[in-house]
Amino acid sequence: MGIYVQELIGAVVVGMPWSIQDLNAIRELSHAEIAFFDTTGVMLSTGPPFTPQLGKEDSSIAWSQLSALPSDWPSMLPAGLERFIVIKVGTHQEVSPGYIVARSLDQQLEFWNRMWRWLLELGIGGVFIGCVVSFILSRGISQPIYILQSAFRRVSQGDFKQQVTVRNRDEFAELATAFNRMQEDLVERAQMKQALLVAEEVQRNLLPAAPPRVKHLDIAGVSIYCNAIGGDYYDYLEGPQGPGTVRIVVADVCDHGMAAALLMASSRALLRSRSLRPGPIEKVIGDVNQVISLEMKDTGRFITLFFMEINAETRQLRWVRAGHEAAILYHPVTDRIENLSGPGVALGVDADQSYTAQSKNGLIDGQVLVIGTDGIWEARNAAGEMFGKDRMYRLLRRHAGGSAQEIGDSMIRQLRQFLGGSELEDDVTLVVVKL
Repeated sequence: MGIYVQELIGAVVVGMPWSIQDLNAIRELSHAEIAFFDTTGVMLSTGPPFTPQLGKEDSSIAWSQLSALPSDWPSMLPAGLERFIVIKVGTHQEVSPGYIVARSLDQQLEFWNRMWRWLLELGIGGVFIGCVVSFILSRGISQPIYILQSAFRRVSQGDFKQQVTVRNRDEFAELATAFNRMQEDLVERAQMKQALLVAEEVQRNLLPAAPPRVKHLDIAGVSIYCNAIGGDYYDYLEGPQGPGTVRIVVADVCDHGMAAALLMASSRALLRSRSLRPGPIEKVIGDVNQVISLEMKDTGRFITLFFMEINAETRQLRWVRAGHEAAILYHPVTDRIENLSGPGVALGVDADQSYTAQSKNGLIDGQVLVIGTDGIWEARNAAGEMFGKDRMYRLLRRHAGGSAQEIGDSMIRQLRQFLGGSELEDDVTLVVVKL
C-alpha cells in the first residue's frame, strides 16, 4: 500500500525533436499564417504568404525583442518592413519549445482594410439601391396624391368635367372613386343651385315691383323667405272695379321650398286671370278654389289666403278670409285694434266650398290695415320665445303716425332684432295699407 504525500518532490519533462516537416504540418493544420523560430532566432517554418525578408541585423534585433517578451501573451513585433503578432511559449529549464509568430499584422490590417472597403462599397450600393427603391415607392405613393390634389384644385376653380384616374388598386383608387362621385354630386348641386337662383329671381319678379298709386291710400308690402324660394306671396290685382279701388291678396302656401313656390306661382296666375273678369271677390275666390282643388286633390296641399278690396272713394272695405289669419285694423282715434275675421276654408281643400265676403264701411283717414302671414308672430328666437301678435300691436300703435313703408319696416326690423342670430323657420309676408 502506497503513501501519498502532497508536496512537490520533482518534475519529469519529456522532449521530442521537431522536424521542419512536422512544423509545416502544424502550420497547415492550423489554417493560419504562422512561423516557428528556434532558440537561436532561426526561422524554422513559414508559409508562402508569410515570408518576412529579414536581414542579419533585422533578425538579431527581432530575436532580441522576441526574447524579452513575456510568455503566453500576444505582442507586436516589428521585423523588417512588417509587423507581427507574436506569442511566446514559455521555456521550462533546459527544454525550449521555441517561439510562435502568428499572423502578420500588416497583412491582417490589409485584409480588414479590404473588408472595410468591401463593406463600405456594399453599404453605399445598398444606400443607393434603397434610395432608388424609395424613390420608386414614394413616386407610386405621391403620384396619386398629386393627381388628387390637382383634381381638388380644378374643382375649387369650378371645373367639374375631368374625372380622376388612379391605376392603383389600393386606398388611393378608392379615394379617387369617391372623389369622382363627389364631383358628380357637386355638378348636380351646382346645377340645382343655379336652378334655385333662377327660380328665386323668377319668384322675385312675380312679386309687385311697386305698390299701386291709389288716391287716399298709402300701400307697402314685403316678403322674406326662409329658403331661397318660398310659398308666401302678396299681390295687387287689377280688375273691372271702378276708380279708387284696389284688390290686395296675401297668401301662404303650406310648406315652403320649390313645391310651395310652384304652387304659389300657379295660384297667382289663376287669381290674376280670374280677377280680370267681372264678379265680386267671393265669386273670384270660389272659382279659383275650384280649379286649385282639382289640381291638388289627394296631395294634401292647400293655400290660406286673405283677399281684400278697398274702395278709397266710398270708404268701403270688403274681404274674404280663406283659412288665413285675420287682418288687423287699427283705429288711432280710439287706439283700438280690430281683427277682420270671417268664415272660410283654405283653398284646395274642397272644390265645392262657397265663400262669403265680409264688409266694413266708414273708413277714416289715419286708420291702418295690416295683413300678414303666421311666419311673423310665430317666429321664435334662440330661447324659444315667440314674437307674438301683442308685440305687433305695440309696434303698430307706436309707428301708426308714419307711412305704410315706415310701419312695415319697423315691424321687420324689430322681428330681426328679436330673432338675433336665429334663422326664420317660415316665410314672412306683410302688407300695410294706411288711409
